[in-house]
Amino acid sequence: MIDYGVLELGFYKVFKTDPIEVIQETINRAEYFEQLGFKRVWVSEHYGAGCAWQAPEIILTLLAGTTKKIRIGVAGVMLTISIPLQVSHNYKLLNSLFYDRIDLGFSKGRPPEKNIYESLLDGRSEVTDFHKTITDLGRIIRNSGAKSTIPIPPLDGPPPKLWMLAMNPGNLEYAYKNHLNCCFSLCHRLLSKDEETTLSEAIRTWKSRFEEKNLKISILIAVICSEDQSNTTDIEENRIFDFLKLNFTGNILEYRGFERELLTKYRVDEIVLANIFEESSEFLDTVSCCMKSAQSVL
Repeated sequence: MIDYGVLELGFYKVFKTDPIEVIQETINRAEYFEQLGFKRVWVSEHYGAGCAWQAPEIILTLLAGTTKKIRIGVAGVMLTISIPLQVSHNYKLLNSLFYDRIDLGFSKGRPPEKNIYESLLDGRSEVTDFHKTITDLGRIIRNSGAKSTIPIPPLDGPPPKLWMLAMNPGNLEYAYKNHLNCCFSLCHRLLSKDEETTLSEAIRTWKSRFEEKNLKISILIAVICSEDQSNTTDIEENRIFDFLKLNFTGNILEYRGFERELLTKYRVDEIVLANIFEESSEFLDTVSCCMKSAQSVL
């Protein structure tokens, strides 16, 4: 059975939904996903009025504190506004507190609002070399023991698992060389047929080398699935996160074929489902259908 994970985005409709309720539902779902056997729950880092959380460390602590085994992480930290030493300290400490089950993902994104972006930079220079920043942060967090030039407590604590969030197949080589797990988003933009072929061939080329380093390759998708497809149109029209592209809409039997085609094409270790829904129940219905489909393929 293919492993499944979840990306919680934390967006809500301002003046219609209570952001504290959004956070509580996210915590409740994490406990449920752990019971289902999901591999991980990730949260995003976004800024603006419609985000229930912004900097993700607090929500990560809540999720990790109410679960026991499932991996918890961020997908991903916006390196354009981050301080590598501060990120290294926060996530190494979290990983030590929660028994080596924290994932630290890196994102190239930045807040779209100029005033928020400049406020977060707080006079610091803009980060322009994304790969160099990842390399520097990886070096700091992996070499932070007592004998390091930059020791980070706890000195004997394990670093979190590092992930690169990608849309370009060329990032696989960089991820491999820098010992990073890699998650490809298929929903931030829809790939052309040629791009799908390029990504498929890249994953096939690098998969065995990733496995030698015990590294994972996953894909992020946005889907709407129901038992009978009776309400998928209404859900699609009401979803909050229209900046993500839908990869699939349909019933459980149709999803079964979609999943089989997806795994045949990409040969990844895990599928991560983006929560694109306004109502928690709608997301849980989709998750239930996806899990039934995955179990039926056994």
